[in-house]
Amino acid sequence: MRRILLTIAMAICAVAMQAQLSIEQIFNAAWASDPNVTEAVVTGKAARKINSRLERLAFFKADAAVYGERVCKLILADAHNASGRDLRYSDGKLSYAYLALNNPQPNSLNTYLYFVESRRKTQSSTIMVVLLEGKLSAKEQAKIIESLKKNKK
Repeated sequence: MRRILLTIAMAICAVAMQAQLSIEQIFNAAWASDPNVTEAVVTGKAARKINSRLERLAFFKADAAVYGERVCKLILADAHNASGRDLRYSDGKLSYAYLALNNPQPNSLNTYLYFVESRRKTQSSTIMVVLLEGKLSAKEQAKIIESLKKNKK
């Protein structure tokens, strides 16, 4: 009986790990000790104040030279499961990504991932990742992302 329960528990953990996005790794505060990293996660009522249909917003901004390659690998891993994707490259490197990961379950949340690398001539380039969860239209997503860009300049 114990063996059966252990097998069931391991199967549940494996399914849960598969369902989790690779990009979630950057929101576990592992890199937040770096003073050049900005990370924020907003959930529940605070997220619904931003948009009534938003359940979670996660934001990550960092130096592209330090974190860009690792973050791009995570995004490309998630792109395989996306129902909608727009990937753009510059000089052979990922410079922009938009992923829509729609959950087929009724009344479940969808996940939207936005990534951009800002290249500047005078300063080092930065990467920005925004993860949105909820039932949002394209206009609602764009409005949230634009407000983040304005607030972070």
